[in-house]
Amino acid sequence: MKLFKNILLGTLLAMGLTLVGCQSEKTYNDQKVVEVNQSTIYMDEMLYHVMITEFQGKVISSYFGDLEGYWKSNYEDGITMSEGKHKEILDNVIKYQIYFEKALEEGLVLSDEEREQAQMTVQSIKMNIGSEVVELAQLTDEELRSITEKVMLATKYYNLQSEAIKIDENEMCSGLNEADYEQCTAKNAPGISGLH
Repeated sequence: MKLFKNILLGTLLAMGLTLVGCQSEKTYNDQKVVEVNQSTIYMDEMLYHVMITEFQGKVISSYFGDLEGYWKSNYEDGITMSEGKHKEILDNVIKYQIYFEKALEEGLVLSDEEREQAQMTVQSIKMNIGSEVVELAQLTDEELRSITEKVMLATKYYNLQSEAIKIDENEMCSGLNEADYEQCTAKNAPGISGLH
């Protein structure tokens, strides 16, 4: 737990200095991080995603028994997992904001059941990540619930859009030169029907 808190504190410090600069006497919910369309994403929302990512890293590394090694491992192209996850967090926050706005534009809402699930997720976050880590991030229960619901609605929108996309494998491969794209030949795609 101590190593986890140190990593979280290090991440908070790095993100705080990198993304919003040094600001004293302010809470995280008034520190702007990035603007997406007409919306501003504040540090408290970023810290929500940092906490989740840090926890996921802790779970993954528990299989290997080396949390510090996990964060120093290669993410891709010579950057560490820690560096890669920082970029991934920012990218994901922007995607969630865009999908959230699209969901609102289309009148998509969470059902009562989904809102109950959001509340259970908040309780799970506090139990698994720890209330003191949540307090370090200055996130109230209401902020946790609000951000969780935002992520759930954005994900719901994304899933509905993804399900609406129909891919016809025959049509996809029909316009390709099979010599250039061997994956569209049956001999190179055993067990996959519809490819020729």
